[in-house]
Amino acid sequence: MSSKSTSTTNITDDAAKLAQEIRDMNDIFIMRPNGKIAYLTYDFYSNPDRIVESVSSEANSSRFFMHDDGGYPSNLYGPVVTKVVDWNVLDENTQYKIHPKNASESCKPGYFINLRRMTLDRLEVMTTNELRAGMQADTPITHDLSRMQHKLHTIPEHLEDQLEKTPDEDNVYIAFYQHPEKMRSHDKFYSYHLSYITAKELDDNEFIPDSPIVQGNTPDDVNDTISHLEKHYGKPKVQVGGINPNDPHQPVPCIACYVVNVRTFHS
Repeated sequence: MSSKSTSTTNITDDAAKLAQEIRDMNDIFIMRPNGKIAYLTYDFYSNPDRIVESVSSEANSSRFFMHDDGGYPSNLYGPVVTKVVDWNVLDENTQYKIHPKNASESCKPGYFINLRRMTLDRLEVMTTNELRAGMQADTPITHDLSRMQHKLHTIPEHLEDQLEKTPDEDNVYIAFYQHPEKMRSHDKFYSYHLSYITAKELDDNEFIPDSPIVQGNTPDDVNDTISHLEKHYGKPKVQVGGINPNDPHQPVPCIACYVVNVRTFHS
């Protein structure tokens, strides 16, 4: 998307419109090992009740994977999508960590989805220098956590076999920017949230024609979208991607920005 206008007012208007579009394009298709496809809206996975870790520019934070020194488990730090193993979610008593918002729920192994990496790439593709100048910039974190972010905690050698196993359930942990529509630099650290979605919740959000989550789309629309996802992500075993509704050649009636295929870990 680009702007031909040279007016500052029009540039700001275009940037504001694009910012809203970007915010609206943060839903996720998750292609599951059981052959189903889940559809998670941004409002669903960003619900405060599902957030287990939150780091902000105001120095207050809640930690789940992050260690006290601001470091992160090395197996979760680099990939866009990877496995969450027992070592990541067991407490000092070797019990699964309790969900900070729900004392009756334990957070179990599954998959880690880093939407922050994908968001940075998408903003680069969808914006021009002119538009970026008119869009609101995110506030980098400048307190201690920003300086400690590169400390990595490596899994103990005697537990390394956990990295080879596939999780029993496809629970997912989704890391996302607090303000997905704001502009950022690749070399700075920004506020983010981490939400936990259980496999049961993925079941409840299955992408099928008669599901409440696909209201406004016909059964043919939903089936065409499923066919597209299976053809371009499922069969080729593509792990991550994005669907841009502004693409005039977009063949998918039901759109979301992100596609994540965790079936690839079971191949």
